[in-house]
Amino acid sequence: GAFHDVKGETALALRVLGPIKDLDQLKFARAEIIAKDVWARSPHLTERIVDLNGKFIFTPAAVEFERIAARLGRTQLEVHGAITIGETPSYQDFTVHARADAAQVAQLMPKGTWSQMSASGLIGIAGVLTGPLKTPKLKGAAELKETQLSWPGIMTKAAATPATIEFEGGLLKDDVLQV
Repeated sequence: GAFHDVKGETALALRVLGPIKDLDQLKFARAEIIAKDVWARSPHLTERIVDLNGKFIFTPAAVEFERIAARLGRTQLEVHGAITIGETPSYQDFTVHARADAAQVAQLMPKGTWSQMSASGLIGIAGVLTGPLKTPKLKGAAELKETQLSWPGIMTKAAATPATIEFEGGLLKDDVLQV
């Protein structure tokens, strides 16, 4: 699905190498897209992407994300790092920082025991993905100081009470997250 309802500004710089007389000999070397205050919708997302800023660099070897920042609903996101292209596409120090509405994050949790949990306030999330796209390793932390949690029979946490959850794991081949 393509993006639609796109607004904002972008600048594209394209670099090709080779003799201009022979178009078949021209080779793609690099493309840079700089986004400034871009808004867009995607069929894969329930919320509109707002205030997207940063630089995307495309080369035959990788796609780099340089100081990418945007809002998705009430969530502020920042992304930095690269995804290599090749026989085994891989994350290269792909860092994600988010400041999200805790209730919005709770809705993303799997059904079952998690569905009894309620949350409010803000949650800070930082994570790094490394390794193959199909089975990446994930290391991160969730900062819960500004988050109020209630999980009947298990725990209660008031807002303004410091708490951090650190996690490490990976995605298995059958799309199961192992933490």
